[in-house]
Amino acid sequence: MRGHGVTLMPAAGVGILAGMEGDTVVSFDLETLDLVAMVRPARPGWLFGGHPIPLPDGRHVAVAERAPADPATGDTGADLARLAGRVVIRDAASLAPVSDFSSYGLRPHDMQVTGDHRHLVIANYGSTVAADAVAGQPVIPHVVAPCATIVELSSGRLVDRIAGADPAVELRHLVAPSLDRIFGVTARVVPAAPGAGSERDPAAEPGLDYAPALPLKIVGRQARPLMADQADLARHGLSIAANPAADEILVTFPARHLIAVFDGATGNTRKLIRTDALGLHWPCGLALSPDGGSWYVTGYWEGIMTLRADNHALAGIAALPAWWGHSHMVVAGA
Repeated sequence: MRGHGVTLMPAAGVGILAGMEGDTVVSFDLETLDLVAMVRPARPGWLFGGHPIPLPDGRHVAVAERAPADPATGDTGADLARLAGRVVIRDAASLAPVSDFSSYGLRPHDMQVTGDHRHLVIANYGSTVAADAVAGQPVIPHVVAPCATIVELSSGRLVDRIAGADPAVELRHLVAPSLDRIFGVTARVVPAAPGAGSERDPAAEPGLDYAPALPLKIVGRQARPLMADQADLARHGLSIAANPAADEILVTFPARHLIAVFDGATGNTRKLIRTDALGLHWPCGLALSPDGGSWYVTGYWEGIMTLRADNHALAGIAALPAWWGHSHMVVAGA
């Protein structure tokens, strides 16, 4: 299993780990970590999108599923209709499908339920396989229509589709504590260039690397790029999380050993935190503690760094265990 995103659902007594571009999602017992259920996508040939998202009732989970890869035709509307992903609502414990609706975009990945529980906001990569892709060679995705879609949770109805700020980069992760606080991170995949003068991102696929791609904030019905004056630092934004109490958004940039802190209202950069200067390289996973007092950050094959939530001061680094790689994290307790 190629796992990616994980969520904990105490009301159902399980955690859920979703495959990324894979055909497996599992649920596990929160106390013993024993396997409870393992399922495949609802449609033959489809793949899971990577993130299980708990729904407000605490007993159901939304999981994105991706249509089989197929080259774009040049007709974006037709490609969206033909290749749009689905959001499948499943029972959290058994993972049995209950209902589903369109993601209204290509290759859905991350999703968030807004704080009022009315909407599901979906990050759609907006890409598909290139027509000239060669089997066995590094694949640069063909970016067609990156977008965030806002869906009414009760009905699955599309409320809005907002195009990414840059049509050439994938929209991968987002937070949406409210509809006026939607922030996203993007990715620009390029061929690896040995000796190009910067560290290769260890989380990149073999033969590939990440070039700078600006994070964004949705303002009205438009995506506004952030960090435009510091674009070189915005290389491979990975995890993104919100602290509503402080009205701030944090993003990890592992290839730059960096965490950026954004103001929730304006999108302005409040602070840049160099994690390598604090003792942690390649920051990937990011999560706020349940009590809101601490941020936890995992490094790529490194330890866990703890930052105070009020001022982002270093509270400590735990060197072990050090067995996580590219993806994300959750925190069950402080």
